[in-house]
Amino acid sequence: MRADVRKVRFKALKPIALGVVLLCGLAGCKGTSEDSYGTQPPASEVEHDFEKPDSARELPRIKMTLGGEEISLEVVRESKDIRQGLMFRDTLASNAGMLFVFPQDHLSPFWMKNTYVPLSIAFVSKDSIIVGVISRMEPLDTVTKHMPGLPYRFAIEMNAGWFEAHGVKVGARIKIPALP
Repeated sequence: MRADVRKVRFKALKPIALGVVLLCGLAGCKGTSEDSYGTQPPASEVEHDFEKPDSARELPRIKMTLGGEEISLEVVRESKDIRQGLMFRDTLASNAGMLFVFPQDHLSPFWMKNTYVPLSIAFVSKDSIIVGVISRMEPLDTVTKHMPGLPYRFAIEMNAGWFEAHGVKVGARIKIPALP
């Protein structure tokens, strides 16, 4: 009789368990497929190249200290600037990079479409704590998606290996100056 009770309980829980699994799966998919900032490539952008800009963009800059070094960061907030990021750059100065600013917590990955320079990226929470670091993102890699496992409000891209070389690690608190 005990075996019959277990079978009945399992049969009753099976549809509930299946529903929970499906809901969790759908919730996870939604986080990466809808991204108005362009860090997650829409299908149309994966299939078609961005047009190389005719002239260099003039982006605001900030200076800040990170890993004991003064760095200069171009600041991007607008969707079109975030989407382009450091694409089409042939070089990046040793203590220069880009600060991506999102108006709310963000979970979408970054990719390296049309990016010729190998990069590192640090993901920073709204509380200015580094929640993830990727040491090396390969140029022109459109397959690998780079993201931390936690929400982030800012992302800082520098040359590949920069964060590791300067001892910048997950858990560090940084100071982001007033933004232009």
